[in-house]
Amino acid sequence: MDLRTKDIKISNENPFEHDLLKRDKYVNNLTQIVKNTKGGFTLSVNAPWGYGKTTFVKMWEASLQNEGYKTIYFNAWETDFVADPMMALIDGLRDGFESADLPQEKLQKLSAIWDVIIRIAKEIPVGNVGLIGKIAYAFKRGIDSLLKNKNQLQEQQSFKKLVVDFREQLASVAKEISSDKQLIIFVDELDRCRPDYAVQMLERIKHFFEIENIIFVISVDKTVLCKSIKAYYGGIEVDTEAYLRRFIDLEFDLPEFDISDFIDAQFERKELAIYFTNYQDHIQKHYGGEDREVTLRVALSDCLKAENRSLRDIEKYFNRLGVIISSKDLTHQVLDLTCYVLYLHMFHRGIYNHLRIVDLEVPKMWDMIKTQIASITYDSGSESYRRYMGMVIGSLAAYIDLVDRRNNYRQEILERDPKMEWFPADYLDWLKSEISNRKGEVLKHLFSHIELLQETFNWEKAE
Repeated sequence: MDLRTKDIKISNENPFEHDLLKRDKYVNNLTQIVKNTKGGFTLSVNAPWGYGKTTFVKMWEASLQNEGYKTIYFNAWETDFVADPMMALIDGLRDGFESADLPQEKLQKLSAIWDVIIRIAKEIPVGNVGLIGKIAYAFKRGIDSLLKNKNQLQEQQSFKKLVVDFREQLASVAKEISSDKQLIIFVDELDRCRPDYAVQMLERIKHFFEIENIIFVISVDKTVLCKSIKAYYGGIEVDTEAYLRRFIDLEFDLPEFDISDFIDAQFERKELAIYFTNYQDHIQKHYGGEDREVTLRVALSDCLKAENRSLRDIEKYFNRLGVIISSKDLTHQVLDLTCYVLYLHMFHRGIYNHLRIVDLEVPKMWDMIKTQIASITYDSGSESYRRYMGMVIGSLAAYIDLVDRRNNYRQEILERDPKMEWFPADYLDWLKSEISNRKGEVLKHLFSHIELLQETFNWEKAE
């Protein structure tokens, strides 16, 4: 089993070859906008964390390259340790320009200008790039000698011209790189940066890089970015929508996806399908009955879809499931318990903790589980609900065995409370059957194993 999470391979020849979410149609639409728009602009690609924004923009980048566009990809989060984003932006552009094999004299001329820009930009507060703002900031810092020194004043007065020269040189280089097409610069992971860095990045792009033949594509979780803006300005009431309109000309909200294909791919990529099939053979050999592998696999997929788990959450879940399965003897493992208990451990820790310490009577334990089931909006008469209940009932039966050791509750269920009004009547016979087969010891071993792996692999802090 491959326990590593591998980035989706994006082929230059066929960028959408491994596009599990079928998003090529959106890329094609965006490319048409680029083709039919003269000049430069800034576009934001908005989607929540874990929706596959990075994969999407990299596929689009490869597609644009096939159309003859020159592109530069810049991961903002990898550089937010830098004091000023201007330095990181320029370093990223330098790398991109140097790979384009431009004449060295042109690069040297541009480099000389942006070295000066960096030195000046580091002293400019966000939003104040003009002469007045520079002088006001200098007074605020007590540097009144700035006005007394003629050379400094002349340098300051030439700042606006310097910015103009910088833009002209940058536009010239961009045009030489991309000929009659715009240069596309992708800025990814901005929402993961510290608030001051994210806000300053937007400001620097606006003031220094708003150039006729350059398009910026900013990939971001807009909700998180808006929180960063508010945090940067001290939590005051800020109209973040109006603020962002200063920097972003066009917004594209990445549509929601059908994750069925993505989930199926996780079974194959992690080679989990082999283990599920082996488990099925083991169950049918010893117990007979229905196709348990298909039932369990579909139940797990239905659960992940019903609770609207992000792509990153789903991938993380299957990574951990793969670690657990590969580190235990499958023939002595109850796979449905493993799938469900791991799910609770990751996404419903309160229920998991009560199962772990066995501190609730069974009806109260069921009440907690029932609340979780209700949150995923299953139709109680659907096949999905029945499949999911298979995992739940197995886990509840094992929990009953743990409680039984304390107060003989199993006998009470089977004899004293034959109706069990607290439990759905349609599944009562199924639960009673499982009570006879499930052992709480399996559940205890599973708790210990998950928590050992959690500590070993630092799951709580891992991204």
